[in-house]
Amino acid sequence: MFGLWRHRDFLRLWIAQTVSLFGTQVTVLALPTVAILLLHASPFEVGVLAALPWLAYLCIGLIAGVIVDHQPRRRIMIAADLVRFATLGSIPLAFALGFQTIAQLYIVAAVVGISNVFFEVAYQAYLPALLEQRELVEGNGKLALGEAAAVTGGPAFGGLLIGAFGAATAMLADALSYGLSALFISTIAKHKEVVLDSGIGLKKTLKEIGEGIGLVLRHPIIRALASVSMLQNFGESVAGAMLLVFVYRDLHLSPTVVGLTVTVGSVGFLTGAAIVSAATRKLGIGPMLAVSSLLGAGAYLVLPLGAFGLPILWLGLWRLLLGLHLPTYNVNVISVRQMLVPDHMQGRVNATIRTIVLGVMGLGPLVGGLLGTLWGPAPTLICGGAIFLLGSFPLLTRAVISLKQHASPVAVA
Repeated sequence: MFGLWRHRDFLRLWIAQTVSLFGTQVTVLALPTVAILLLHASPFEVGVLAALPWLAYLCIGLIAGVIVDHQPRRRIMIAADLVRFATLGSIPLAFALGFQTIAQLYIVAAVVGISNVFFEVAYQAYLPALLEQRELVEGNGKLALGEAAAVTGGPAFGGLLIGAFGAATAMLADALSYGLSALFISTIAKHKEVVLDSGIGLKKTLKEIGEGIGLVLRHPIIRALASVSMLQNFGESVAGAMLLVFVYRDLHLSPTVVGLTVTVGSVGFLTGAAIVSAATRKLGIGPMLAVSSLLGAGAYLVLPLGAFGLPILWLGLWRLLLGLHLPTYNVNVISVRQMLVPDHMQGRVNATIRTIVLGVMGLGPLVGGLLGTLWGPAPTLICGGAIFLLGSFPLLTRAVISLKQHASPVAVA
């Protein structure tokens, strides 16, 4: 009944991640709100701000994978949390001193993005050392449940904080959440990790990066899932760059109303995280991924209907559909990868895939910002949703649609 809730170290990792995700939800709303409402940023400037955290994956993602395979992953996660704590804390300080500029927001977004790369690559590579293979779907499902709780309660909390204290001050919540995350991770007992020898020269680094890329390109399932995630994320980031511009300037909703509406719609995240294990057992991993992707595409295609009336309804439906999509898709994709990839290559393969699938989210907002300037926010949302839908087609191939619950690791010479 309780399963991994009895696993002391997994529970500490779960608490650390959930707390930091609550804070992150505040920043997801507060950072662009600062740019749009306080600094009066243009659509393209908002797109640049949205792009910077993701461009870090293109710049350092592959190198981060090598470092994660050579260093204790728990230590890397703690360091990344502390850097994010200090960086985000600089925003309310700058506003208090009267030094706020869009340039500072760009710097913060870039540094936080680099820290995110190291934390997330280490985090996904660390879980197989913490759990048995048979526990991975359950573990990822419970982590997704924590994420669902954060994305459900976080926006309302963020909206209320912004309404009460202002967007800049509200970002203190995210900074503090990373400090708490570092504290909880530091109390996890050391587990045996397969860490390569510490020497990393240029030739060796390039060789090991090539091994990670080679495994992703060789394996038909890993390659197909990476291509789907890449195209879906590109479409989502094109649309997402204009989402708050559309909501604030076209639908004329306030941050508090947006936060509360998104929270109500976020019941989809809780539902998706709660049902993902049972639904996957019933349907299989492949069919679950196909159904999940249709929900994700629908989210961005219905949102522009808010321009014709009932904006709160359509905003809530966007969040509901997106919430049902994300945990049901991510839990299965991550679990398949963790099952197929040998432990000593988890860092490099995770980094390769995240460079591909998240790196495009550094390009998508730039395209979204440009399209938003030329076409307006609503057509940009529709364009992003259409790209998302087209990107889902590789899920219908036999290799993916027939995926079941367990898979054997890849043999690596």
